[in-house]
Amino acid sequence: MNKLKYVIILLICIPFLKCGHHIETHHIYSPDEKQCITFIEGFNSIYIYSGYITTIPNNNYVRIKTDKESEFGQEFVGCWRDSIYEWKIMIHEPIILENKLDTTRFAFINKLPINPQLGIPRYDIEGCFNFGTYYYSVAPEGSAIVK
Repeated sequence: MNKLKYVIILLICIPFLKCGHHIETHHIYSPDEKQCITFIEGFNSIYIYSGYITTIPNNNYVRIKTDKESEFGQEFVGCWRDSIYEWKIMIHEPIILENKLDTTRFAFINKLPINPQLGIPRYDIEGCFNFGTYYYSVAPEGSAIVK
């Protein structure tokens, strides 16, 4: 009877446990800080949202599956305003879970250009920044601001 009581208590408490879920939120700003892209990582996915938010959005986002195979996180390439889009985000071959971006204003591209000499994706696209979810930093210096 004592064991049954513990099992019942455990079953009642399990839904209230976080089970190790950790959410990381990072805001990437353009160098003039007039544009912002929010990355929210947690629950085995990454939300990419236009603008500053602190909670999981209801609209205007892309949600991709987190690459648990990679010990170094995921790498994104972002480009600020051009003649068509307010910003572009590129990642090489992600698993897209949802895409609710306003495609008239923002671009999400699921392929990176391939370096012809090396045969691997290029992350050094002129005029753009590289953002990684391992160190949560951007390159080249001055191309974006992480807060």
